Amino acid sequence: DENNLAQIYRKCSNDKLHLVPATGTGVVNGVITVRPPSSICSMTWRAAGNQALSQLGLLNIVSSSNSIDTIFKMIILPDCVDFDGAGGWGLTPGKITWFPSKFASLPVTQVHEIGHNFGYRHSGKKGVSYADDTGYMGNRAAWTDSGTRMCFNGAKMWYFGWFSDYHRTIDPDVNAYNGDLVGIHDVTVGQVPEGSHDVIVKVTTGHESVFVTFNRKEGMNDQVVGDGDKVVITEQHLPNAESTWKGALSGGEEYKQSNWGTNGRSLVVKNCGISFGTPDIAKVIVYVEGSTFASCSDSKTVEGTGKEGFGTGSMCSDIRDWYDEDGPTFSCQWYEFGENCSKHGHLHANIGYTANAACCTCGGGTKSQECQDDKNWYDSGGKSFDCVWYGETDSRCGWFGNKYKNFGQTANEACCACKA
Repeated sequence: DENNLAQIYRKCSNDKLHLVPATGTGVVNGVITVRPPSSICSMTWRAAGNQALSQLGLLNIVSSSNSIDTIFKMIILPDCVDFDGAGGWGLTPGKITWFPSKFASLPVTQVHEIGHNFGYRHSGKKGVSYADDTGYMGNRAAWTDSGTRMCFNGAKMWYFGWFSDYHRTIDPDVNAYNGDLVGIHDVTVGQVPEGSHDVIVKVTTGHESVFVTFNRKEGMNDQVVGDGDKVVITEQHLPNAESTWKGALSGGEEYKQSNWGTNGRSLVVKNCGISFGTPDIAKVIVYVEGSTFASCSDSKTVEGTGKEGFGTGSMCSDIRDWYDEDGPTFSCQWYEFGENCSKHGHLHANIGYTANAACCTCGGGTKSQECQDDKNWYDSGGKSFDCVWYGETDSRCGWFGNKYKNFGQTANEACCACKA
């Protein structure tokens, strides 16, 4: 099939994840048939699955912990087994999935349950746990053998890390975002040089996060069920948490989330417009009312790669290609999970760095300061009194810099001339 489990993960991962059939004695095309010693029709899926695993142990086809046969086991059971109404089950995280025979060949179940094995929970929408129709951790793909050509929502794609060279992290209370988002297809076909555009923007306060993506309906994502060719906002506060669809924006539309962070202000995400070309681009701005500001009429604020903020303030980039002494699995991406920074960040140094020194998420990384005037700011006296006006003489900042607040800032906060 052109759209099976292996093809979906290979294409959605930018050719970084390859699932291949198991091999071993008695295995044909990745499949081995075992016969339980007694009827399993009255059993639950887990009890019946344990019977199958016992038979595998007796056949001794799993030769060692390094064998490919031990990576993932998909247990396909007769339809008479009690699956509690589900289309499948998967350990989260883990290496085992269970399927009733009638759903075992469907990408909608296979991709979803293996997604649980990778540690990811459901993608919800409007209070319904499975209802996000922008990715496979919902259940809105076609329930057919041919399935649906689509991938995962922005939160899941971020934590998979397949497009990490095109990630960006911002704290909009400190730095507004004004940039260009591209879809994953244009990256996979080589139309997007690293650092030129973003695939996913993580907007975070440190304890709450939303992920902003351009859900381009093209290539491996050309059959995405929901919100094709829109800017999609997805909320997920921890790597292993359930995600929630928050909004989808056509060109010119705006999403606003009240009580962002701890200051009670509103987060604003706006799709300034979409231009189709090479690559296809959605221009997006993100800011917090009363703290920062961005306008669709502005050009991109900062060029660069890595996990950088935009505008005035601190920018942070992880030490490139770093991982700890235990191997590539334990990269800065891994340290974003749970309490990994606090528990392990000071240990396991490699090439002279621990995670606390190498990773932005642990308080390390390389930081730089770059001051840029807020080009849209002017004081409460009117548009004539902008940062250019304040910089024309040395005395204006001293006389007026802490007065005439507008857009939540005085000149001392908005203008480089008054920060010097």
